Amino acid sequence: MIKSIFSSKTVWLNIIAFVLLVLALPQLGAVVPVSAVSWIALITAVLNEILRVFFTAQPLTQIAAAGAKQG
Repeated sequence: MIKSIFSSKTVWLNIIAFVLLVLALPQLGAVVPVSAVSWIALITAVLNEILRVFFTAQPLTQIAAAGAKQG
């Protein structure tokens, strides 16, 4: 069974991270030190991997399912 994209925790994490980044862009330099941006990116990547490894049980689309079977 293929899961809806809207029920994916990984997709929601990426959407929330993107929205927060866009909202913070005008004030980013004043609020977040440049050195923290790398840490934020690292934490987002680690959270993505945790969600993918421990919580993903099924692909989001037929294309993803076909790609998993081929490679």
